[in-house]
Amino acid sequence: LFSGVSASLNAGKVGVVGKNGTGKSLLMSLIAKRQTGFTGSISVTPSLAFYQQSISAITDQTIAAFLGVESVLQALTQISNGQCEQNLFDVVGEQWQLPETLSQQLMSMGLPRDPMTNCSVLSGGQQAKLRLWRTLKQKAELTLLDEPSNHLDREGRRWLLDCLSAHRGAVIIVSHDRELLRTVDKIWELASGKLHQYAGNYDAYAHAKAVQQTAAEQKLKSLNKQKASMHRTAQLNAEKAEQRAAQGNKARVRGSQPKVL
Repeated sequence: LFSGVSASLNAGKVGVVGKNGTGKSLLMSLIAKRQTGFTGSISVTPSLAFYQQSISAITDQTIAAFLGVESVLQALTQISNGQCEQNLFDVVGEQWQLPETLSQQLMSMGLPRDPMTNCSVLSGGQQAKLRLWRTLKQKAELTLLDEPSNHLDREGRRWLLDCLSAHRGAVIIVSHDRELLRTVDKIWELASGKLHQYAGNYDAYAHAKAVQQTAAEQKLKSLNKQKASMHRTAQLNAEKAEQRAAQGNKARVRGSQPKVL
């Protein structure tokens, strides 16, 4: 699927574009080392977070469990009920305000305020937003987002844009969402097994592609003109040859042409 693909990223945001089937999601899986069996090498920071659009729905666990804080909330509940075992305080650490903070954050994202709500009752858009939030909360040096705005409504997409604006790590985003792609610093285009790099956001990429397309069309037009001219020249030469042959045949019939000819 790929041949001679080479690129590097130290900071900023990259948008990955290309037609369906060019391997955008596969490229992300390769970078995240979820796929093996290829020649070449990939060097990537161990501080990596990966959001996959194709992952199965979240079920049979609470929001708190999915976010990895259920044990802290349970310990806080036990302490508030009078239990004083040291292990409970060790679990809580400095997260005494977690219930209030988490409830406010969930509410601000349009999710159920109670973190003990089971994920199975969430809509597809709510589950996508929850998964995105957990991915971005890791604050990894490199974050991979595969079609992150799918399943999000307009409000959810605005929330995602705000989160990415505040995000400080490097980000690679596979997307068809032009509004999202306008926030990136460069574009990687996968086409015909190659990776083409363009500086700037999607608008700069679209302009560069339009310039390339115009140049290609002009070159094709010039080649077609040359082809038509060569065809006319060949046709004219063929007609002249036929005329000369006809004249020679007539001369030979009349006997006015030397036999050697």
